[in-house]
Amino acid sequence: MTTQRNSVPYGAKKAGAMREMAQSERLDFIAEGLTIILTSARGFWNAAEKLTDNPREASVLEGFAEEESAKALILLDLVRCPPSKVDGRIGRIVKNFYSHLARLIYAKAQSWRPVCQTAFKRDPRSASKRDPFSDMMLVC
Repeated sequence: MTTQRNSVPYGAKKAGAMREMAQSERLDFIAEGLTIILTSARGFWNAAEKLTDNPREASVLEGFAEEESAKALILLDLVRCPPSKVDGRIGRIVKNFYSHLARLIYAKAQSWRPVCQTAFKRDPRSASKRDPFSDMMLVC
């Protein structure tokens, strides 16, 4: 199902249209899209929960739900991006929106615990075991 907003429907690879939008219009477009993404992710997840006798198929639908949810995280990166830098980054962000690998990484990253940069440089494998609230900083 697609939703119309200023003649730019959701779905069918229309996220690229955000490149041409003013910041306020882009934020409205994203806000509307987040509810569509949530509905889609919930649909996959609810369908997966009904497949108790088919764990393989349920796992596939759970993966779809996680990947769909990751689209929201990617859009939030665009929202968090300073308006003065959007033009230079929107292409990469939109590319990530459509990349299965990027969405899987975004979804997986939600289980990571942010650490301070010093701890990460010292030992990336054990850094996540540190107290995440002492000198916490996301490593980007």
